[in-house]
Amino acid sequence: MRRLSGRLHLPWGRLRVRVRETRRLGLRTVTLELDTASGPDDDGVLVVLGRRDLGADPAAVAARLHELDPSR
Repeated sequence: MRRLSGRLHLPWGRLRVRVRETRRLGLRTVTLELDTASGPDDDGVLVVLGRRDLGADPAAVAARLHELDPSR
């Protein structure tokens, strides 16, 4: 993953992909969460991306990531 301060490597073995839908002030927001925390004592890395960040529907991106997962 690229960010302003450089690249960020998210290892497949620890990566959890989740789509989250929230409602606030009557608006529905769908985000893609990429999390590497392995337990309650591990902060890991949490990346939250929206439709604008991805350029596509977060649910479609999550489905594609699940297809690409080498552990499946």
